[in-house]
This record gives sequence, C-alpha cells and structure tokens, in this order.
Amino acid sequence: MQLDVITVDNTFEKEDETRAQLKKLTEAGVDGVMIDVWWGLVEGKEPGVYDWSAYKQVFKLVQEAGLKLQ
Repeated sequence: MQLDVITVDNTFEKEDETRAQLKKLTEAGVDGVMIDVWWGLVEGKEPGVYDWSAYKQVFKLVQEAGLKLQ
C-alpha cells in the first residue's frame, strides 16, 4: 500500500481511490498487500492512547477486496 494511505493526522481520506486500486490489484491476480503501520500516528495524540480507526478502515477495504494483508 502507498505510504500516505493514512495521513499525518491519522485519518484515511482516500477511500474511493484505495478501493479502485485494490480492485485493479485483484483483477491483476494479486492475492495480498503489505501496509506500513506508523506507530507515531497510532499513538500520536497522547502516550499510551492508541487510535487504530484509520487503519481499521483500510484493513476493512482490503478484506472486502478479498486480499490478504501483511
């Protein structure tokens, strides 16, 4: 997955674009994707407080596309 799929504000803003990309990958015979998880984004607001919501949105799209996730 693109490194900027999650913004520096820990949001997922490219849902339609990502869905289209995942569809193209599936059509090309790809069976999975890899995503970098940036800990500084997940725990960005306060130490010990974790916000996975943006990543969960991406994970859901990957699952809906029928792809594996690494």
